[in-house]
Formats: sequence, C-alpha cells, structure tokens
Amino acid sequence: MIDRMKNHPSYKKGALLAKRGYDRVIQQTMEYIDKHKVRERMRNFWELLKDVLTRKVTLPVWALIAIISTCSYILSPVDLLPDLLPLGFIDDIVLAIYTYESIVKKQMRINEEESTQQQEKQNVDYS
Repeated sequence: MIDRMKNHPSYKKGALLAKRGYDRVIQQTMEYIDKHKVRERMRNFWELLKDVLTRKVTLPVWALIAIISTCSYILSPVDLLPDLLPLGFIDDIVLAIYTYESIVKKQMRINEEESTQQQEKQNVDYS
C-alpha cells in the first residue's frame, strides 16, 4: 500500500514541494548565519569556555553558572528543538551566543563602574 502511495502523482508533487521548501529554509538559514557572523560568535563562546577551563580568565560566579548551564543544555538530550531535526541545533547556538554576549556586556559594565569609582576616589579633594 505504501508503494502505491509513493507512486501517486500528488504524493510526488507534495514531496517535491516539501523538498523545495526545505531547501529554501536551509538557504535562508545559511544566509542569516553569514550575515550575522554566527560562526564567529560561536567561536567566541568556545574560546571563552576554553579560557575558563584553562584558567586564563577568571569570571564571577554568576558567569560560571551561566556557562555551565549553557553547556549542560547543549549536551543534554532533552532540547527545545531536537537535534535530530535538520535545524535542531539552532536553539543551542542561540543560547550559547546569548550567554557569551550577556557575560561580555555585564563584565564591561562592571569594569566601567569600577573605573569610574577609582577615578572618583582619585578626584576627591582632601583639603
């Protein structure tokens, strides 16, 4: 019965349309990846992880928890989008990039506040 269905013209047409739609989604995804420098941003996350593991960089506890949580989610078999789907790694990529950029932005803010406080201490008039 399945063989008869596969030979039916409407089945072949539907399969062809589905393949074209899938190809278009893949093409648009690859264009997005190139446009938004996703590969470079993922590389930055893995470099940060490597630096933390080799202790080249020390981060606050909240940042370590964020990195550990992200890595746990990436390695976990339970996913928002199953990795068996063709675009199943998108949620992992988005989470890794978000974690990296959040850590960098927060750390920059903390560094700016510390430098401002140091400048204020130096500018105090002791007269």
